[in-house]
Amino acid sequence: MSAAVLSAVIAANLALAGGVAAVMVLRGPIRRRMGAGSAYLLWLTPLLCALAALAPAPMATTPLAPIVLTVGKAAREVVPSALVTPMAASLALLLWVAGAVVMAGVFAVRQARFTRSLGPLAPHPRLSGLLQGRHVNASPLVLATPWPRIVVPADFDARFQGEARDLVLAHERVHLRRGDALINALVVAIQCLAWFNPLVHLGARSLRLDQEMACDEAVLARRPEARRLYAETLLGALLVPRAVPFGCHWPAGGAHP
Repeated sequence: MSAAVLSAVIAANLALAGGVAAVMVLRGPIRRRMGAGSAYLLWLTPLLCALAALAPAPMATTPLAPIVLTVGKAAREVVPSALVTPMAASLALLLWVAGAVVMAGVFAVRQARFTRSLGPLAPHPRLSGLLQGRHVNASPLVLATPWPRIVVPADFDARFQGEARDLVLAHERVHLRRGDALINALVVAIQCLAWFNPLVHLGARSLRLDQEMACDEAVLARRPEARRLYAETLLGALLVPRAVPFGCHWPAGGAHP
């Protein structure tokens, strides 16, 4: 039993890695030719590849079927059915579970620390649906508190006014409508289960970049005349200093293109 579960874990991770590698190659050309939204949708591929590796008879009716089926079949063939001895399989499975629990704890602590850094969250006095923290010199973001809500800094009214305020809030509301925070929570869960897979963590960061650019694209599709103001607002906004597992924001450590 342990060997079968371990074999499934390895097969799913190989398929995930193959799917992430394919998306990393394709996302740039797809974004240039078809837009950021299409590049964002590409990130369904790794998940479908992992499911194909686990399924006994994957369905071949999806548009991504050639990639999904090829990666899934290859992953199943790479992993032998009798992977290791029962004792070694049990130990390896225990190590995998322990790693997943530790990784989940790391994400939970990171989320708690970030949420505490915002101070007490209270409804914005004038804008319904927003929470306002005590922090300053930051940009609005979507944060799971515990459900996704838009959180703005204490100096939001002074730093974002008029049309610029409407644009930055439109960006966050696109995240809410699309359920991006829930997607990011699913990505975190996959990172915990695939904690030993470096390509999964690399893909998680790239997915968030594509997610943010797809959101920018959606806002500008509705407000094409505000492109310059939108860019200036982004340039004037300060990025989140560290990654937030359960939320939506431009990933820390890089400038917006």
